Amino acid sequence: MIYLLLADGFEEVEALAPLDLLRRANKEILTVSITDKTAVTGAHGITVLADLAADQITRPCDEMLILPGGMPGTKNLDASPVTDRLIREVISHEGYLAAICAAPSVLGKRGLLVGKSATCYPGFEKELLGAKIENRPVVVDGKTVTANGMPSALLFGEVLVALLKGEAYPVGARVLFGEPGEIQYDKKHFPPDYRIEPTDSPEDDALLWEAIRVSVEAGKVTTSFLQRTISLGFGRAAKLIDRMTELGIVSEPNGQKPRFVFMTVEDYNAIRKAMDGED
Repeated sequence: MIYLLLADGFEEVEALAPLDLLRRANKEILTVSITDKTAVTGAHGITVLADLAADQITRPCDEMLILPGGMPGTKNLDASPVTDRLIREVISHEGYLAAICAAPSVLGKRGLLVGKSATCYPGFEKELLGAKIENRPVVVDGKTVTANGMPSALLFGEVLVALLKGEAYPVGARVLFGEPGEIQYDKKHFPPDYRIEPTDSPEDDALLWEAIRVSVEAGKVTTSFLQRTISLGFGRAAKLIDRMTELGIVSEPNGQKPRFVFMTVEDYNAIRKAMDGED
């Protein structure tokens, strides 16, 4: 079961955006109030009815627990024994812990981010004890997902869907993000003067740009995809993906799952035009 915790003062967009996307992806997710009342009022005065009050939980949190941010919502989550109970449950079942905005601090204070890469709303970094802070909208490290705030809520939801479905599930196409092949999981915009340092071999440079192009268009990449798409051997494909990872174009490896691409199609086209000397 996936649970999304609601406490008075929660950030409404950070809660409802991922909730909406997960339900569009046909994932079973329930909202849970941390009190015995189902009516929960957000940080901006919007009241929602949770699916369950805290004492109505009957199924274990075994797939994912989501913590929205907002103030004083994050403080209320941090002080609630319901939060601790569900965190223990999802960890025991090897499920995902996901938190956005100020809420990663709830994980940080419990020592759950030590040695992990994470992000949060600016100003809360000191509460992510032992974490490797990244200035990115959404960061995935193993079974932990963190996001930096309300503007990243849709991306946060898209990443959660992708992780739970085991693929780049095209929810975004239904909410006008673009065609499925153009969906990106981190809208990192590269500057127009972005450069990839040339290697000693022009052939390697050409292969790298071709690998970037097909990966950007697909929105994800694996060694088998590159082997199949641009007729490479395994070793060369793996080296190209490692190079794209170093450049920040694709995500860090996550087991056997595809690596998500951070560069948009528009970014790619703009950079190639700039490098080719076009206006």
